[in-house]
Amino acid sequence: MPTLAWWPGTVPRGSISSEIGTTADILPTLAKFAGAEIPEGIDGLDISSLLLANDETPSLHKVLFYETEGIRQGKWKLVNTKKQYELYDLELDIGEQNNIAEEHPDRVKDLKALLDAHSKYLTENTRPAGYVKLPKPIISTIDGLPILVDYLGLKDVEWSGSYKPIMSNGHP
Repeated sequence: MPTLAWWPGTVPRGSISSEIGTTADILPTLAKFAGAEIPEGIDGLDISSLLLANDETPSLHKVLFYETEGIRQGKWKLVNTKKQYELYDLELDIGEQNNIAEEHPDRVKDLKALLDAHSKYLTENTRPAGYVKLPKPIISTIDGLPILVDYLGLKDVEWSGSYKPIMSNGHP
């Protein structure tokens, strides 16, 4: 997915990168910008060099997995549609309109092998979802909880819907 970055005086205006970045990269990148230590053992990478438009910076992500349904490596994206594998060249086809899997069987084979290995790793190493016997809610009703307009100080926003928050600006 395309992403926009705006930081006047830091992110160069009009800069473009086709390198791979993910939402998991936000934490380590912001930590770097803030001068904080980047946490160990997280999935994301510091992509500040991509945001700062250092044209010589290659992607830090050699591959990007879409769960177990797809993989991206450089300009190539392989997607498992459950019916077939579809291959796209994102440099030539950003809208993923032309499946070129039949023209590149070796690329499909290589990417599928990586995707299969990733799927196997997830299957063998994913911990079970958390479970709590007889869970008890922390709150019993949402009435009176603050909403975004409270935090933003928007006094002239009218509320519609059945939930009636009690806002700090005095409006019910």
